[in-house]
Amino acid sequence: MRGVRRACPVCGYRKIFSTYFKLKDACPRCSYRFTREDGYWVGAVIINTAFTEVIFFLLFLGAVLATAPDVEWTTLLLIGIVTNLVFPVIFYPFSKTIWMAFDLVYMKRLER
Repeated sequence: MRGVRRACPVCGYRKIFSTYFKLKDACPRCSYRFTREDGYWVGAVIINTAFTEVIFFLLFLGAVLATAPDVEWTTLLLIGIVTNLVFPVIFYPFSKTIWMAFDLVYMKRLER
């Protein structure tokens, strides 16, 4: 749940971003380092892409079902473009904290 709240996956501290998009190097409370190695954030990119496509699909399907049989394809195209441009930007910090939380849980299971 901490990942969804943009909080540190270890201690839950919420002020881990210096700006909306800029993640601090470490948690100010517990000193947990957020970046492990080059390529660490690829998982966050995958999460962001997956969530974006799910949101797009649900909006597209809802719009098609709501307007069938006279579907406004131009409107759907605009909805798709806006969704795929705006949502990933808004969701960016959440994808990072969700990825960190997933990584922390997964790494703990591997260490057992």
